Amino acid sequence: LPPSIQTTGYLVVLDHIMNRLHRNKTLGKHTWIFIDEFHILLANKFSSEYIAKIYKTGRKENAIPTIITQNIADVIKNEDGCKILSNSEFAMILKQKPLDLPPICKIFDISDEESRYVTDSPSGQGIIVYGDDKVIFRNQVSKDSYIYELNQTSNMQVSRG
Repeated sequence: LPPSIQTTGYLVVLDHIMNRLHRNKTLGKHTWIFIDEFHILLANKFSSEYIAKIYKTGRKENAIPTIITQNIADVIKNEDGCKILSNSEFAMILKQKPLDLPPICKIFDISDEESRYVTDSPSGQGIIVYGDDKVIFRNQVSKDSYIYELNQTSNMQVSRG
């Protein structure tokens, strides 16, 4: 969207999501919300506040909000982003830049020993945080498999295909 109408566009979509949450709740349904490139929405004050509201009130509406971002540093620098991360019961953390790690480790109570699994780590390795529990994982998929082809996101791999 052009910058002149971004805020309006974001708020229309987010308001539609909130209305759908209300409707689905009355139908006894849970609603899973995926927000990719989350850091972009945080850059807009209004969408940032609205998403924080969805996260805060979402459980009452049977919402299961899921944020996805490659720029965790931008999320941590944002007040609403920090609130959302701090209130997240579940997180899957993959490879991070060393400078981005200290605040992530603080928010999710990740030890120095655990943090080495997300620095200079191969694709598919990381830490799952669920409440106070942490699980180190390594999920390697053969590059020759159909599952790899469907799920990989590397531009280099796509251009070779």
